[in-house]
Amino acid sequence: MDENMQERYVYGISTPETAKFAATMAFASRVLKPYKPEDSRRYLKAAQLAWHYLEQNPEQYIDWQEDDDSGSGPYIKNDEDKEKSLETDADDRLWALAELYLATSKDNYLDQYFSLYDATLIDIFEWKNPMAMGAWHLILALEGEQRERLVKDLKSIADKYINQSQQSPFGVANQRFIWGSNKMTAEAGILVAWSDFAQGKSSNHSTVQAQINYLLGANAFNLSFVTQAGTYSVRNLHHLYRIATGVSLPGYLVGGPNEKAQADIAPKNMGMLSYIDSEKSYAVNEFAIDYNASLIGLLAVNHAYFRQKQPE
Repeated sequence: MDENMQERYVYGISTPETAKFAATMAFASRVLKPYKPEDSRRYLKAAQLAWHYLEQNPEQYIDWQEDDDSGSGPYIKNDEDKEKSLETDADDRLWALAELYLATSKDNYLDQYFSLYDATLIDIFEWKNPMAMGAWHLILALEGEQRERLVKDLKSIADKYINQSQQSPFGVANQRFIWGSNKMTAEAGILVAWSDFAQGKSSNHSTVQAQINYLLGANAFNLSFVTQAGTYSVRNLHHLYRIATGVSLPGYLVGGPNEKAQADIAPKNMGMLSYIDSEKSYAVNEFAIDYNASLIGLLAVNHAYFRQKQPE
């Protein structure tokens, strides 16, 4: 990396991303504490400093300049992404507060969490809205009325995805076929599983399994969306290394059906059918670390049903 002479860019401050940083560092601090206590303390300090900045800046702020998106799409509210959660950073702050409370056991973080809490923001975990992760971690730790409130609200959104799955020919819980729809499908399965575990039941395991089935081939294309997984799988991954060398790369989950098909290669406005296995169609056939993370999470919660215990 030290020999890379390309231009590098430093982007402006964002309260939503600062909150995500605080949450991630606090989460990492908690997980690593038994194994790397020095790193754990360092991460927690970073999380608390980030939260201090957020306390000094209570309103959402994003230092965005017009040229910032020249190499990527805008990760703010825009013509393509219009979700309610992008109008506020409350969802990001809620995740941060949950993780800070769990890392420190300080009640002031929990008090702030429920003061800011908005049940209408709970949805699948993604960059647009990470709130569900904090709610789930709190459910694992809390007791009494606070826990019951979170369980009830999580069940409410999980029921929406369960109903959508039951009405889908392939049992797909996510019915928004946009950029990264396969990630959303995986996260819908994870959310349904979390709701089941929170209630101490397993009645919706079939819904969770259906999301795995869809991603691995039980779909309109009879195609596994994970490279080299299954008899028929994605072959033309949009990946610069694969395109340049011709080397087939295994284990990558692609974005999947996208009605807007921004690369103008896949068919548009066809719901689940808005997909093509083409290396030129980055809008449906690119991979991403968070896509694979969601797939791994989905497989983990599915395995947890068989273990009859809640995942960590």
